[in-house]
Amino acid sequence: MTRIKIKQLISNYMSGPIVILLRKTKITPNHLTVAGLIVSAIASTLISQNLMFYGGLILLLSGFFDLLDGEMARRNKQTSKSGAVLDSICDRIGEILVFIGILIYFHSSNFDILHHFFLITSLSLSGLVSYARSKAESLNIKCSVGIMTRGERIVVLVLGIIIETFFIDAILYSLIIISILSIITFIQRISLINSMLKTANKYN
Repeated sequence: MTRIKIKQLISNYMSGPIVILLRKTKITPNHLTVAGLIVSAIASTLISQNLMFYGGLILLLSGFFDLLDGEMARRNKQTSKSGAVLDSICDRIGEILVFIGILIYFHSSNFDILHHFFLITSLSLSGLVSYARSKAESLNIKCSVGIMTRGERIVVLVLGIIIETFFIDAILYSLIIISILSIITFIQRISLINSMLKTANKYN
């Protein structure tokens, strides 16, 4: 099943119906964006205290808020540049908070340098992936391709965090997966940008 089909199913049966209910309230997409950030902070706190099962579930909820604010903006025709900027900033902050929570957990549990290394590479490469998309959009190039986008990162992290409750080093393996696939995604996006720019130059 493709990413588009999965998003469509979530939209049809989960986020869509919720957005319809929220139309009767004064809640805006920006409210949901900020709420998602707060939920990410809660998840980070739980993870830092080694409450992995609950932290993973709360992190999954923050990912749902990320879907919900976009769904509301599109359905209610409330999209705006300021809203897009807020969403992007909150996404980055939320992701950083989760990695900080993992860092505190690693430090308090006396994990070795390998754990810290892949934590840093995961955070850095995730930032590069997001930067590539942002740079592409500044050039009017749609760039959402890649095997490890934000949605996939959240899923992999959630699985690693929850499984860590029963299997030590599950988070480490999830960070290794994120690091490797983020490199591939970054290359995919850079290749797309170069290809689109070359195509545009041919017609200029």
